[in-house]
Amino acid sequence: MTEEQQQILYELALISSVSRNINENLIKIIAVLQNPENKKQVAGNIQVLNRLMESLKYESTVSKDV
Repeated sequence: MTEEQQQILYELALISSVSRNINENLIKIIAVLQNPENKKQVAGNIQVLNRLMESLKYESTVSKDV
């Protein structure tokens, strides 16, 4: 396997991991939204989701630069 192929596999694994984390947090957000008393938890989950999305954007940018 070439170094380029290994890099592609690494990036796919990273995207898969981040995507899984985003999906898990979306499920949590939906569950919490069903209970309007949990506004703080909703805000926290949205912040986590935003950080994960920023991480994905950063990793994507870094991998393009390599």
